[in-house]
Amino acid sequence: TEENPNDFTFENGLNCSSASVFQTANDVTVAADEDFELSQITASIFANGGIALVDVIYYDNAGGLPGTVIGSELGLVPTSQAVIGSNFGFDVNEIVVDVTPFTFAGQAGVPTTYWVELSVTDGGGTGSVFWVVTSSSAVGNPTAQFNGGWGIFDPAFDGVYIWDGTCIPHGGLILQVFLLMYFFLLVALIQITILKLLFSQVIVQVA
Repeated sequence: TEENPNDFTFENGLNCSSASVFQTANDVTVAADEDFELSQITASIFANGGIALVDVIYYDNAGGLPGTVIGSELGLVPTSQAVIGSNFGFDVNEIVVDVTPFTFAGQAGVPTTYWVELSVTDGGGTGSVFWVVTSSSAVGNPTAQFNGGWGIFDPAFDGVYIWDGTCIPHGGLILQVFLLMYFFLLVALIQITILKLLFSQVIVQVA
């Protein structure tokens, strides 16, 4: 799990509306020698009328900015949402979105950066939807904004989010398959050894 916590000042926000030309993404850092399987996202969103749908888009990293799209899941209805405050004439909605588990592959010896964009539709389908950002804390890179191209809105601001999931050893699935094959091979060798011993005893008794 990675979290940049809410300080409840709601000091700013970047447009993440599905009806806007702007896009907003925050980074996720995968620790060295691990993979990270994302299963749930929590985010604070400025919007009136509640949140209807969320599109989640995953990117690799390109020099500290979102690069190539590596996956997406569209039209998700928030699992839960609650108004936790307000500012600038907008409600602040804390949304929780369950996603189909998505694995961000790590690397041996060094951390790996990826990016997650939320494209959010409010209850009225307006262009006024904003992902809350804060200058009170940061994890990894500052929030990235797309306005004709990806860039950093302000190095002092990072998004408010929780990436919830499971950390597994890098290449964990391959390792598990290898260990399973090794286990079955070991069992087979033990069975063969036992059969050989029994067979040799039968031959001795017959002789």
